[in-house]
Parts: sequence; structure tokens; C-alpha cells
Amino acid sequence: MSQINHYFFNEFKTLLTEKSKKTIHLNFEEIIQETLERNNLQDNDISNLEEIKDWFNKVYHQSYIDDLIKLYEANEFIIHSPSDIEVHKQDNLNLKVEFLSNEDFVLSLVFLTQKLSVDWNFNSPFASFKNTRVIGGTEVDLRVSLTHPCLSPKSQAKAFLRVHSKEVFKISNFTTDINAQKLMNQLIEDHKNIVIAGSTASGKTSFLRVCKSLCQEGEHHVIIEDVAEIDGDISHSTHLLSHPSEGKSLKDYCSYALRMSPKRIILGEIRSSEVIPFLLAMNTGHKGMMSTIHANSAKDTLLRLTTLFSIFSESKNGIDFDQILRLICQSVDHVVFIENKEIKEIIEVHGSEADRPIYSTLYLLTKKITDHQKGLSTHEDLGDQLLA
Repeated sequence: MSQINHYFFNEFKTLLTEKSKKTIHLNFEEIIQETLERNNLQDNDISNLEEIKDWFNKVYHQSYIDDLIKLYEANEFIIHSPSDIEVHKQDNLNLKVEFLSNEDFVLSLVFLTQKLSVDWNFNSPFASFKNTRVIGGTEVDLRVSLTHPCLSPKSQAKAFLRVHSKEVFKISNFTTDINAQKLMNQLIEDHKNIVIAGSTASGKTSFLRVCKSLCQEGEHHVIIEDVAEIDGDISHSTHLLSHPSEGKSLKDYCSYALRMSPKRIILGEIRSSEVIPFLLAMNTGHKGMMSTIHANSAKDTLLRLTTLFSIFSESKNGIDFDQILRLICQSVDHVVFIENKEIKEIIEVHGSEADRPIYSTLYLLTKKITDHQKGLSTHEDLGDQLLA
């Protein structure tokens, strides 16, 4: 880059930074023109305008995100740094092409969060939000999660991108077993309290949307999320999106929802303190409640809920693990375990004995369950169904 081009580029960046402090609506041509006028230059004095425009698109519009999605058609990307990108497909790729400097990459994320009014700074180093982009004339919804440079010993920001499918899934997308389909329809119709479990990217949220679509039309649903992923007819749904500010957490909204006469409360994901009001609402008679959780199996879900409840309980003396487990097993009716976007297991929760949940398996992907295995009528029958 010639000396004049290098000088002009730095002047452009300086003016861009100045203007971004006053408004989030920035126009490339206007900033170029003002930079030229400030420095008594003409268009033909500068030979790198296209390079500057490409840089502007990457930093201000995050065009590198669009390029990644167009080029690789993957559902998940991890940008560890501008020169280290993971592309999650059937055959995972690791890209080593530097598209921005580290400083400019951070600036691009600052612009992204500013335009969406998302707090992302030293005091709020984690951010997770929905970003709708138009790529090739098509709207694409992303869940963007960011970590701030202040968390890294190398002052490195990271971006985690997940593309939300626009496909409208049906129960048949998650199981071809007619009995399993009928079972899920019946559980929804009977307003059972259901927790959907699975690992990251297993299809939990997509299946939660399917469950919502099976609900009776016209029911009032209160949908509680940190990022909008569950659609709801505005005339029959009340949508609450959490925010870091006081009084707008998932936990707060779980409590508020009880005052809204909901037919169902649907919580996007159980991760922390929201577990307490959500499960207590189940325990006090609210039916048809649904949520998702990260867990390794259906039975592990009950123990994970118990652990979360124990961790976030505000009881000064603590609550006995067995008591919490009993509460949870009295509240949750069924757990559906999802793996690789397929129903692997459905269990019915009956209660607990000491530190072991009592449940019966209604559906297993690998084998059929007999009527005898479904019932737990006598104490002697409990052995096979107790958690080891």
C-alpha cells in the first residue's frame, strides 16, 4: 500500500470511529467523501478505495459472516480468531485464512452489538443474541454468542455462530415410529409437564417447537427465552425475552408468567436459577409446562435438575438432595431424550426412593418396551427401573 493510501485508510478509520460514537447508522460513501474533504484529496488521488470498502463491509456489516454461511453451508461456526475458524459439518473444517486483524475483528463485533443494542463490554463480557441477516436475498437467523477480550489472557474475542433452520419440522422428522408419535401427541394433549434433554446441537429447541405445534390451537402460551427461537402467534402467545438488566432474567419471568393466566409456560432452556420458579410452578399444579436442558440421558436429566436446584437454592441451611429429587420427580411427568435430531428415549417419572428416581421407559429407540416394563405396580418391580 502506497504512503498516501496508507495515510488515507488510517484517516478513514479515525473518522469512522468518531462517527460511530454519535450514531450507529454509518454510510461508506459519506465517510469516504468527508475523509477526502478533510485532507484536501480527490478520488483519483486514492487507489485503494475498493480495499477500504471491503474492509468497511467486514468491520461494519460483518460480511465475513455472510461469506462463511454462503461458502460452507454449515450450521455452526466458531471464530477463535480472525485466522482460526472452525466449520462444523459432517467433516469438520479448520480455516486458517486471516480476514481481519485482531483489533479490527473486535471492532466488527462492537459494531454488531451496538446495532442490536446488546451490552458487550468489560462489565458484560458474555453476550448471546439473535441476528437476522439477508444472505443472497434470503433471511437467515443466527444465534450469536460472544466472549469479550477481557476474558482472554491474549485479549482475544471469540464468536460462536449457529444458523437456525427455517424448515418447519414435524414429529415425523424426529421419529418414524408411529407409536412414539402417538405417545408424544397424547402427552401434549394431556398437558403433561415435559423436559426435553440432549447434548449441544442435538435438536432440543427444534423438538420443543414441534411440541408447541402439537398443542391445542388457541391456548395462551407464555414463552420465556434469552434469544427468540420459538415462534408464537401473537394473539395467543406472550413472549418474554430476558435481558441482563435487573428484573428481566429468566428467573424473574418464570415468576411473572404465573400472573398471566397461562395455559402453558414454555421455557427455552433451563441453565441456572430459573430452574427453581419453573419447577415450583409445576409442583403447585401448573400443567403442560415444557423446557429443554443439557443432559447425557433421560435419567441423567432428573439428577441434573436436582443439582441445579440445589446449587441455586437460596435456603441458608441448604436443602437435602433427596428432598429436592423428590420434589422434581413429583413435578416432572416425562423426559424426552433427543440425540442427533431423533427421539432416543421417553420416560415417565413416578417418584423417587432416597437418592434414586423411579421411572419407567415408555419408548427406547433400540428396542420395544413391554407392557410389564411400563408398569411399576409393586415394590419388587422397582429394581429394573431404579437408577443405578
